[in-house]
Amino acid sequence: MADHAETEMQPSNSDILNDGDKQERSCSESDQGNDTSKSPRNIHGFLWVSVVLAIYSSTFLFALDNTIVANIQPAIIKSLNGIDKLAWSGVAFVMASSATVLTWLQIFNQFNIKWMYIFSISVFMAGSAICGAANSMNMLIGGRVICGVGGVGQYVGVMNFLPRMTSMQERPLYVSAMGLTWGAGTVLGPIIGGAFTDSSAGWRWSFYINLCVGGLFFPVYVFLLPSLSPQPVGTAVMERLKRMDLVGTLILMGAFAAGVIGVNFAGAMYPWDAPGIIVALVLGGVLFIIFGIQQTLCIFTTEESRLFPVELVSWRQPLLTLLFICGCCTGVCVTVPTYIIPLYFQFTASDQSLQSGVRLLPFVCLLVFSCVGGGFLTSRLGYYIPWYILGGAFCLIGSALMYTIHSNSSAGAIYGYSALIGLGAGMYLQLGHSVAQAKVKPEKVPAAVAFTTTAQLNGLTFALVIAQCVFVNEAAKRISWVLPHEARSTIIDAISGTGSTFVQDLDPATKSRVLAAIVTAIDRTYILCIVAAAITLLSTFARPPNGPGVEIQLPQNATVPLLPSPPAPLHLKAEGTYVLAGGLGALGLTIADNMCAHGARHLVFLSGSGASNLRLQEALRSLRQRGCAVDVVRCDVTDAEQVIALAAQIEEKAWNVKGIIQLAMVLRDSIFENMTFDKWLTAVNPKSKGTWNLHSYLPQSVDFFIILSSLSGIIGNTAQANYCAGNTYEDALALHRRKHGLAATTLNVGLVTDASHFDEDSTIEDYLRKYRHWIPAQVTDRELQNTLIAVMRGQLAEGEPVPDQLLVGLSDQVRRDGESLNLWPLDRKFDHRISLAGGTTAAREDSHSQRLQAAETASQAQALVEGALQVNVANAMTASPDDIDVEKPLYSFGIDSLKAIEVRNWIFKELKADISVFDVLSPISLSRLAMKIVSKSSLVSVEVATEAAAEASS
Repeated sequence: MADHAETEMQPSNSDILNDGDKQERSCSESDQGNDTSKSPRNIHGFLWVSVVLAIYSSTFLFALDNTIVANIQPAIIKSLNGIDKLAWSGVAFVMASSATVLTWLQIFNQFNIKWMYIFSISVFMAGSAICGAANSMNMLIGGRVICGVGGVGQYVGVMNFLPRMTSMQERPLYVSAMGLTWGAGTVLGPIIGGAFTDSSAGWRWSFYINLCVGGLFFPVYVFLLPSLSPQPVGTAVMERLKRMDLVGTLILMGAFAAGVIGVNFAGAMYPWDAPGIIVALVLGGVLFIIFGIQQTLCIFTTEESRLFPVELVSWRQPLLTLLFICGCCTGVCVTVPTYIIPLYFQFTASDQSLQSGVRLLPFVCLLVFSCVGGGFLTSRLGYYIPWYILGGAFCLIGSALMYTIHSNSSAGAIYGYSALIGLGAGMYLQLGHSVAQAKVKPEKVPAAVAFTTTAQLNGLTFALVIAQCVFVNEAAKRISWVLPHEARSTIIDAISGTGSTFVQDLDPATKSRVLAAIVTAIDRTYILCIVAAAITLLSTFARPPNGPGVEIQLPQNATVPLLPSPPAPLHLKAEGTYVLAGGLGALGLTIADNMCAHGARHLVFLSGSGASNLRLQEALRSLRQRGCAVDVVRCDVTDAEQVIALAAQIEEKAWNVKGIIQLAMVLRDSIFENMTFDKWLTAVNPKSKGTWNLHSYLPQSVDFFIILSSLSGIIGNTAQANYCAGNTYEDALALHRRKHGLAATTLNVGLVTDASHFDEDSTIEDYLRKYRHWIPAQVTDRELQNTLIAVMRGQLAEGEPVPDQLLVGLSDQVRRDGESLNLWPLDRKFDHRISLAGGTTAAREDSHSQRLQAAETASQAQALVEGALQVNVANAMTASPDDIDVEKPLYSFGIDSLKAIEVRNWIFKELKADISVFDVLSPISLSRLAMKIVSKSSLVSVEVATEAAAEASS
């Protein structure tokens, strides 16, 4: 049975999916990779199969109710009357689903996922009971609305469970299986509905069946599903509600209601120019515009709380936007054939409900086959773009052929054409869910789920509404040409299925002309599929490029450097506990976030004051939301008694401690001759007593014992003799542990410019004005995190074991400008590492950045980057920049893999371009590399970057 403690098992993101080319990762990306094959769930075997069947059954029922009324409308009208409300029996469900899907996504992001899922199932079953027991059309429509609200809640619940219970590698298969379930339910709806209608059970069992299936699996929902809470336990209900966009919800519901009413009633019940129709259409359009403005500008909401994930819509990174478009299109290509094919055979072959539904089987079988096959191959191979291309092409061909059918077309032709559409639609039916989740950061996975789910449901809703509108209006118009004296209401009844005997009672010649008119109207609905398939293909080819291709031409005597295999990615043990002493500062929280991304599921923070402010509480909430259990223990590590009590607590709670990180520090700066003993102890004790207590009393058998020391223990710092001494002690203690066979490494870290206490108390610029000798000892958070990953993994980039002491952030260039408060840079033995003040590296790099920002063309920017690369490589190779030929690749100058990493990091830091180490070592010329850097640099304008990308790919 699943653990009912409120946890979340969301794995971190990894780019397991590729867009047509085999995945390529830089060394830094590899260092940060996760085990995409390791499952985060803690239930397996029969229990896991039961859970999968249970949650897929709710998806099947939701999809079934999307289309189950397609074949039972005549029976409903015969039983309940109300022909004027017939269209609502199908539209009410999808309208309610589309209008509330984003609200459900916010609910699942604020409240316990398990219990909200069970609540949505209860709502769905209540709506089903109302539909089954309906004694009027109004009661049926109300039940359908309730079913739509609860059904989409079930669907969203499953989409929230899957990312948290499957690994990134297996997720495409599970999501595709869900797509299979959804697709099967959608296309089997007319068949099952027709079967109940034609049997003694009657149409009401089309809804009662939901109660039977839901009741069967309800024990699984209650007892086996894990209790996953996205928010910290104890968060007040009102606080959770404040984080929801209630204003946006109301606007969106109004927009859907007005828009659907306008399109659905126009032509069928009221003329297009009727005042009510015009008001509904205008109101719907205006409300959609208001919703877009409200979401974009965050009116009556916040960027974090807005209903629609606007941040995923970006013209600079359009991939997710294109996925949204393709998601809408696949909904169209599934919905139109599902509703229209049975209708065709009911009119042309006089099929009953069950018979016409069975005609969908070729479409269903190919949809199922391609959905499962595509998901399996995507999870195995990592390709996804080919499925969009093939799927769009098959849908386009099949839809175009369906557009050509006539009343005498053979059943075999219909089966073949519809099978092509099913084959194509299945290829990318659910693919967008997996791709979107893989392409965003872990904390954005719920937003990605919202994004793709909204796309699919919107496509389904508007396809159904527009297809019905097109069919009814086209058929009514064309039949009125054949039968000009018949009342329009009689014609509408006939083509809605409630007056089918009207067509059958016509004389053969007139009947043939009427059927031809109806089939022509049916043909017109496939224009929607043709347009959707064409848009899919255009969107696929409009995707962001992977970058310019490289054609390698080498002479026979050429030598190609062989890169070492990257080290295995870091996988922290999900069952382990990791202790962070003094980890509630900005740097510690960044480290904790990274550990969570690499599999840690239990973090213990030691702090003398605890999570004492809102910022800390929000940071810890974010960790819990990502599936990491967090405990904050009030413990002063300098007090041996408190650490002993902590050790007892660890033993009592059976915490399996696998790693310890010591970050505790206190600064009490003072000139040594003026330093009091109290100031000395205040700064030294966290480093000496604190580290010794952790070493002495906490479990010894750990995978790593990391001590965050400082470069001040190596290079010294004015007015910090106490702090420097404490750091030196930590270095010695790490060596002591190593000599006794225990894990330990000290990291002598420079100034962490973007995650340390400088972000909170003062700026890095203020510090460097005072301590200029620290300028060459700066380190970015990314560099530090990569180092920590290597230490936790126990292996450096080249495969060597991690030593007991690592210097992090010390540059190979030391300043000598006469303004430093330290004397050691003046020592002549550092001459080979000195950069004189008149031409410092920092000044040159600032000049490069400023000039690159001012570049007006790609050629200008390329020349600037070439010059910067020449200087950088020349300094590394102790050569003159004039010796660096820009028409040669960098490896020809002796750049090896280690130096390539330095060059790549320099490019990222100074030129603001994120390229891989493989790009640095590739056989393209330095000139071509410079153009590629320009295309990816955030310093240049969009126009220059676009021009550079075109040049680089030519």
